[in-house]
Amino acid sequence: KPIMDEIVQQKNTQEWLELLEKHNVPSGPINTIDKLFDDPQVKSRNMLIKAEQPGMGTIYVAGNPIKLSTLKEEAVTDPAPKIGEHTDEILKNFLTSFGLTAI
Repeated sequence: KPIMDEIVQQKNTQEWLELLEKHNVPSGPINTIDKLFDDPQVKSRNMLIKAEQPGMGTIYVAGNPIKLSTLKEEAVTDPAPKIGEHTDEILKNFLTSFGLTAI
């Protein structure tokens, strides 16, 4: 590993990518989270969508990763549920489906 560390540090990411591309080596950068929001591919494919979350303000949520020409992409409009917000409804549906209406 120390040998590779020395070699890798001799060039920046863009220089390595250009060199690898020149020699037809499939490659791509390993992005950190801070670079994710500015990635042109992430932006063009709507992979991060702004949403309003009560108590938090504007947050980013994952967009639909399935992109088909016949699939209309719908914007996220509903905030994420609060912890326990749907517990009663889920338990009622779950227990009813198994015939366990009374515990």
